[in-house]
Amino acid sequence: PLPGFASCSPGSSTTATGATSHPQARPASQPGPQASMAASALAQSLEADPSPFALRPPAGSSLLQDICLEVELAHIAAQNPSTRKKDEHAMRLFTMFCLTMNTPPWRTLSWQGDELATRRETVLLSYYLIWLTTMIKPRDKSRPAPLPQSCYNLVLAVRRAHAIRSFPMVPTRQIGLTLRALTSRYARVHGPESLLPNRKEPFEPRRIAEFRRLPRGTRLGSRVLDWNTPFFTMIYALFTVAGSTGFRKAEVCVPSGDAFTNMHLSRNHLWWRIRGLDTQFPSVAQLRSLQQGDFALIRPPPSKTDPFGTTFGNQFIYLPFVPLSVDPVNAAAALRDMELVFQIPHNLRRTVPLFVSDPASFLPLTHSMVDTVLQHFFHLVLPTGCASRYSFHSFRIGLACAMLAAGESSEVIQAHCRWRTDQSIRIYARPNADQFARRISMACTQRASSVVVANRLNDVPLDADANVALAARLANLVFNAAAI
Repeated sequence: PLPGFASCSPGSSTTATGATSHPQARPASQPGPQASMAASALAQSLEADPSPFALRPPAGSSLLQDICLEVELAHIAAQNPSTRKKDEHAMRLFTMFCLTMNTPPWRTLSWQGDELATRRETVLLSYYLIWLTTMIKPRDKSRPAPLPQSCYNLVLAVRRAHAIRSFPMVPTRQIGLTLRALTSRYARVHGPESLLPNRKEPFEPRRIAEFRRLPRGTRLGSRVLDWNTPFFTMIYALFTVAGSTGFRKAEVCVPSGDAFTNMHLSRNHLWWRIRGLDTQFPSVAQLRSLQQGDFALIRPPPSKTDPFGTTFGNQFIYLPFVPLSVDPVNAAAALRDMELVFQIPHNLRRTVPLFVSDPASFLPLTHSMVDTVLQHFFHLVLPTGCASRYSFHSFRIGLACAMLAAGESSEVIQAHCRWRTDQSIRIYARPNADQFARRISMACTQRASSVVVANRLNDVPLDADANVALAARLANLVFNAAAI
């Protein structure tokens, strides 16, 4: 067998220190049906290559197929897992659609320079978009039908799946016209408000204190609230850190069924600045002696916008320490309490998640576990029926909104929340009602004195027309007077 991605054995992954992590549900290197199909399509296109540079393995050999599978698995491994799942889902739908057209789902033949092929591929993708609007169900059950834009995103996913395999598809201009027509029809039938995206509401950092005020013994599903227990000590540290840093859920927890690896947030990412000195291995005495002026330092892990941690991972996030008795949502104080409860030997800090679910096994917190506990908290502190509007992402949105209300610039918010572009700021850093009111009140007291140059030019005579008109009127008066 060829060495590489295809020869990676499934099962557990091993960390840098040699410790075996928890087994994965399905390793990324294991070829699925779509990967095998894509590899076969690539191999067939290469076998038909008539050029003198064609790859010609020995007759009867599977070498070319093996090479294509190896390249396919490398492309899969290079993708973001979330993006990969979306592309695989889109290709499954596209395969179903192509079966109805009796045509291959992998469009390996070049359309460039061939007018008929260009028209064929344009019609295929345009009708695929129309087909999707009748075949898929909306993710949001409150919507009457799937949004045309959501269907178009599936078309883009099919294009992306082809592009990473060097199978470029036709441009999207004509497909975009189809999207516009579908969107216009959707708005006319269901109203333009039905096109508005549903986004989670902000849960600003100060409101995390509402969780802390819940009485001991409160039921949260199968758990009973007690802030003195290891689990809830860790959960509160997680919530306060999310509120102060804007970490995404994928940055602080592990997807259910996935392994904890060196790419995840570990105890090794947490440092402390005590009396001006930085340490990665604070003693119990040092932790108990923390005072105002000290800091918890967190090195950001890789994320979807920084997959290898090279952009944001080289700068600490500084969390100032203030006792919880003074600041009930202080992340550094909550992390200090967590460190004291979950004491980790120095040589294991790299292999242990920063947020664990159990002090004995050091199993990582999973997405499903955090979602379940957080929804219980939301149901307890929010008005009836509102909990579904909030999620873990509400901490990140709440931080952005709070920073905007505090007068921070877009650049500062973007840097603090670790966004690569300012597009996310326009979506998530939402102005408050009092900010709107203040702007309108100030605007209503101002006087606009600016003018448009073109309007002023019309007020200035540019030639002698006015003088000629005046002379004509005077001459007419003289003529009339002489006639009298």
